[in-house]
Amino acid sequence: MASKNKSLHKHTGFGALPLAPELHKAEAFIVRGQWLEARYILNALSHDYPQNLDVLLNLVNACYEVKDIPGYTRACEMLLAVQPNNADIAYGLAGGYFLAQHFLLALQAFRHALSKFPNHERAGDAAVKVAELEGKTEKLVADIGLAEEGGLEIAILHERGQLYLEQCEYVKARQAEETVLQARPNFVSAYNNLSLISFVEGNLNEAISTCQKVLDIQPNNIHALANLTRFLCLNGQFEDAKLIAQRLKGSSAKAWDSWTKKVEALAYLGDDEGILQIYELEQAETILKQALEITTSPTLLNNLALCYEHLGRKEEGLAFLR
Repeated sequence: MASKNKSLHKHTGFGALPLAPELHKAEAFIVRGQWLEARYILNALSHDYPQNLDVLLNLVNACYEVKDIPGYTRACEMLLAVQPNNADIAYGLAGGYFLAQHFLLALQAFRHALSKFPNHERAGDAAVKVAELEGKTEKLVADIGLAEEGGLEIAILHERGQLYLEQCEYVKARQAEETVLQARPNFVSAYNNLSLISFVEGNLNEAISTCQKVLDIQPNNIHALANLTRFLCLNGQFEDAKLIAQRLKGSSAKAWDSWTKKVEALAYLGDDEGILQIYELEQAETILKQALEITTSPTLLNNLALCYEHLGRKEEGLAFLR
């Protein structure tokens, strides 16, 4: 990430929030080390004053401190648009993409930083990252499901859409994924993202319909089945949700973080037995054991503990809370 820059600059921009008092509040929080509170204020200000250097510099630092990687990349992107010759931010943005596992965007950003700022102190590390990512590009594109001709450009755009979704830039995320689908009409990952966008926008019926499009293409797609289970529950369609959940439990399709998606969906139905069956099946695999050792999701561990308690196996569940 970029090194911290505490310098302040004359403000620009007009917005709904009063700039001076809100910025003063944020800076007071920073002085007291209350970075989360500062980030909240600065993030709001960044929407009203997207070119204000005081806001953006402080927002980069606040996101860095609270390890808000999507927020950090967004702040770096905005700051780099205002300060295109800021080498620290150029390298910081590339590093942020890399940490967020948007490796194709990271490769582009590292290349840009090296080309424009070849003598920067981070250039050596960046060159190593470029070589590493270039060697993986073909596999990265294939893993996304876009190995055919022209797949790299579409994969980059899909990563951009995913990043916008993580940054809560839903209009931009929708535009990116809809453009992806114009080129690849059966690309299910884009549909899965669009279903989530519809959900956060409050359009449950559209979210449900989009999940069903995925299942028309890939009937065992775990992300679509999990999302659809949740959306149907939230829409009050519990019997339909139970039917989809049965398909979800039986799906062995490959998916990123598949067991977590299953657990989250079944939690909406209160299916404790189903959750434990999934957990105990996956627990037998070394990958899951390693993941549990490093998990930072207290919600997931609490859910597992509660499931054991509901089934009269409280002592086994307590192991997740230690």
